[in-house]
Amino acid sequence: MGQPQTLRRLNRRHVVQALLDAPVLTRPQLAGQLGLSKVTIAAIVQELLEHQIVGLSALPGQSTGRTPQAVQLSPSVGTALAVDLQSHSIQQQALPLHGKPMPPTHHLISPQDVVPAAVRMIKEVHAAAPFGSLSSVVVSVPAPVDALGRVREPNALSAFDPAPLLAVAQQLQLDIVYENDANLVALALSSSYHDATTLAAVIERPTGIGMGLILNGQLYRGPQGRAGELGNAPWPGKHGVACIEQLPLAERLDATAYSLAGLAIGLDLEHLLLVFEEAEALAARLQPLLDPTVTLTLPPASSGLPLQGAGLLARRRACTHFLESLSNLRSLESHVA
Repeated sequence: MGQPQTLRRLNRRHVVQALLDAPVLTRPQLAGQLGLSKVTIAAIVQELLEHQIVGLSALPGQSTGRTPQAVQLSPSVGTALAVDLQSHSIQQQALPLHGKPMPPTHHLISPQDVVPAAVRMIKEVHAAAPFGSLSSVVVSVPAPVDALGRVREPNALSAFDPAPLLAVAQQLQLDIVYENDANLVALALSSSYHDATTLAAVIERPTGIGMGLILNGQLYRGPQGRAGELGNAPWPGKHGVACIEQLPLAERLDATAYSLAGLAIGLDLEHLLLVFEEAEALAARLQPLLDPTVTLTLPPASSGLPLQGAGLLARRRACTHFLESLSNLRSLESHVA
């Protein structure tokens, strides 16, 4: 009796998910890892081979054609795109669903050209399809983003208009989402702190000061998406009350240090990560105020973290899209280059 189609689709998805997690596995390894029979794995792999979703290669030290062979996903099963918008610059990086991404590109532009430049980049990557069809785009913005994906105020991109990006998403049938840049920094850094369920990543960029919060292992954005808008918090400076990010440097560092110390206690943080140009000066002010149980870290190579976080999220969403599309293999014939 043939295998029921529902179970076949489920097993197919499990095989592809395993290959996304560990891009090279043998058929015996897949059978052992997934608890499926070798016959079932052989049938699924053959099906995926016929649709060019996977390929076979010889293991190191073995000649071609000898078994066991390595099963790996095709390098063209899908493309994800990360875009980081700032008031005078734009970065983008195209990523495969597994494997090494393309090098990021960085362009300095005028504020009114930020959104048109993002639209052009998305269209170019969609047309080039470097790793197969483009399916998911994550756009990093220096603004709150609520749970519905809407960009809210205060938005540091004065000329930002979401309409052109939404139009290109509809035109090209793409999954495009916005995310706050500080939230993306927190996502990028949290992947290095698997033991920490509660952390805060504080960033200072030309567009202001923000904070990404991971609480109980989940990104916390607040009902309006404004959680972590530290730079807009009021502070009684020497010349009256002003937003923290508008204070002179010395006052700004003091205000940020005291605000973070209070948040660390109030939120019972395990890790506090400073992605600041003046990170060492801020750490010197902050360390004496913190409880010894809070780990204070200054991550290296911080400038690309928003793009890195956008890439992680874009790839995750693209993988989900690809796995869902496996229910109809015929539809993948045009998906896989």
